[in-house]
Amino acid sequence: MRRFALLIATATALAPTAYDRLAGAQLKNIATKQPVALTEQWNSDQKVVRDALPALNAAGVKLLVVGIGSVESGETFAKQTSFSPELLFVDDSELSDAYAAAGTRNTKRDDSGKAVFEGVGSMWSAATNDAIKERGRDDLNAVTGNLFNPGPYKPLMPKASTMRRSMEQTMVQGGSFVFDGDSVVAEHYDESSGAHLSIEALLAAAGAA
Repeated sequence: MRRFALLIATATALAPTAYDRLAGAQLKNIATKQPVALTEQWNSDQKVVRDALPALNAAGVKLLVVGIGSVESGETFAKQTSFSPELLFVDDSELSDAYAAAGTRNTKRDDSGKAVFEGVGSMWSAATNDAIKERGRDDLNAVTGNLFNPGPYKPLMPKASTMRRSMEQTMVQGGSFVFDGDSVVAEHYDESSGAHLSIEALLAAAGAA
C-alpha cells in the first residue's frame, strides 16, 4: 500500500534518499501537540480521517501535511481551513530542521550559521506564474478572499526567536513526496512559491488517480 506524504525533498543516485534524510525529523502533531518522528507516521496504524482527499482515502493512502510554525499557528490553520489536525504537523524548530533535512530551497546555511538565500527566483519566478495560470485562481481566491470579502484563511507568518530567524523561515520553500514504506515513489522541490507538484501528478504517483 502506498502512503502519500505532502512535504519536502530530493535524492540522487547512490546518495541518501528523501526518506533517509527525513528519518530523524521530529515534528509536532496538531491534534496531540506531541513530537513525533515523521517517517513513522505512514507506517503506523493511525486511520485516514475523513478530511483526506477522497481519492487518497479510497486508495488507502495516508495524507500528511507539514508546515513551518508553532502548534498554535497549526491549530489556527486547521480551524481556518477545516483541515483535520490529525493529519497536520508543524516543524517548530528554530532552523526548520525537517525542511533542511529534506533539502528544500533556502534551507542551506553558511559556516556562520546564516541562511543562504538562493535569490529572488526562489520566492517568485516564471514557475510560480505558470503554476497559478495552470491551476487558475478560483480555489486560491475562495480561501484568501479580498479586502471587502475576506476568505477563511489568513496568512500565518513564522515567529522565531529573532526577526532574522523569522525572515529565514518565511523564505523556506516546500515540496511534495510520495512514499511506499521507506521507498521514495515521487519527490518534487518547489522551485518558488506556488510552484507545487500538480494534484493530478501527485494522485497518479500515489496510485489514487
